[in-house]
Amino acid sequence: MTRKNQWIFLLAVLCCSIQTKAQDFYNHGIAYNIIDRADRAVEVVGMRGGEYAQRVRIPYFVRHQGIKYRVRKVGYKAFSECSSLVYIELPTTLRIIDEGAFEGCIGLQSINLPVQLTHIGDYAFEGCTGLTSILIPKGVRYIGKSAFEGCTGLTSATITQGTQHIGDAAFFGCEGMTSVSIPRSVRTIGNSAFEGCSGLTTLNIPRGVERIGHHAFADCYNLINLSIPNSVDYIGRDAFRGCHQLRGHGANVRY
Repeated sequence: MTRKNQWIFLLAVLCCSIQTKAQDFYNHGIAYNIIDRADRAVEVVGMRGGEYAQRVRIPYFVRHQGIKYRVRKVGYKAFSECSSLVYIELPTTLRIIDEGAFEGCIGLQSINLPVQLTHIGDYAFEGCTGLTSILIPKGVRYIGKSAFEGCTGLTSATITQGTQHIGDAAFFGCEGMTSVSIPRSVRTIGNSAFEGCSGLTTLNIPRGVERIGHHAFADCYNLINLSIPNSVDYIGRDAFRGCHQLRGHGANVRY
């Protein structure tokens, strides 16, 4: 291979290794990709030049070349590591929050998830330490792996009727969480789903849950009240490891 060809080869490899957020167009500083031309649907993939404001409002629809598109998705890592973001308003047309969409947004203090939302991807809000509460809408069937992992400021999580699966490590390390509401629609609680949620003192697992994964509630060491229904037919290894107060005086365990 000649020296010139070597340089061309190395340049090609370099270009392939650089990951960028491709976009089809911008509207008021927000970058969009068209994901379905027939349905006239777009996803948000970031902000112009990576410059993120403290407050962002994503509209219901945008126009591009005379065509009106509905905003259906916040794309892969669209706002990842945006430490300046404090508040974001999501449209009611939104259906999907993709993998890592808001991970590492340590300044994000609150977010209202739209009622029509159906999917929260893996790592979607991982490390959002400023969040204090979250309400999962009824349309969300699956909460992704590590979706809220490390959200240490989170004090409460309300999962509404409709969710069926809480993913592995979904709320791992949410040490500030003092209450969680799990609906009867839930069938599986994934491995390490609530591991390290040391602020929990009471846990009511509703009738309908069939499977509790490995380490699901490990190191919830302040847990003293626990109710497990007879619908549960599998409890994984060390599911309640480190929950020492469940064995102590005054503990209330119903199974």
